[in-house]
Amino acid sequence: KFNINEIVPYPKISGLEDLKTIWKNWIIEKSLINKSGEKERLNRLENYISTPVITSGLTNGIFLCCSLLLNSGDYIISTNKRWGNYDNIIETLLGAKIKSFEFFIKDKFNVQGLKDAIYEVSKIQEKIVLILGFPNNPTGYIPNKEELEEIINVLKLAQKDISKPITNNALINIK
Repeated sequence: KFNINEIVPYPKISGLEDLKTIWKNWIIEKSLINKSGEKERLNRLENYISTPVITSGLTNGIFLCCSLLLNSGDYIISTNKRWGNYDNIIETLLGAKIKSFEFFIKDKFNVQGLKDAIYEVSKIQEKIVLILGFPNNPTGYIPNKEELEEIINVLKLAQKDISKPITNNALINIK
């Protein structure tokens, strides 16, 4: 008699555990935390970082996340320079709306535009959903450390409003 799990060994819906562990270790390594001098920070990161849900591709991942977080008519915040399939998934398939803001201001990420978009959407709905992808598709832009700190500070200030951030790591090269 055959065991179905031996014939067709499907992974968990959330993905292969080995792959999720590799991703988590990669994130910890990329954090540049000094492993000998910052043991408390390293321990906190190792213990509190969650593992991702592995999907069958970016389109599927965006669709799953947005399906869980958005209802028809809800807003999600994104830059005006974004992967075209965001519009197809969010607006066409789900019936949600994208609140865009200008990606660049003086050749840098438009932090004020992000802040303004969060404020505008918070006047319309309680739930704030944000999707950012770096490197950005189609521009390839990656914010520098200073810009990332500014983005993080905006999100910290708006923490009560930002309830559902989504990150897109599709173009990251894991080695």
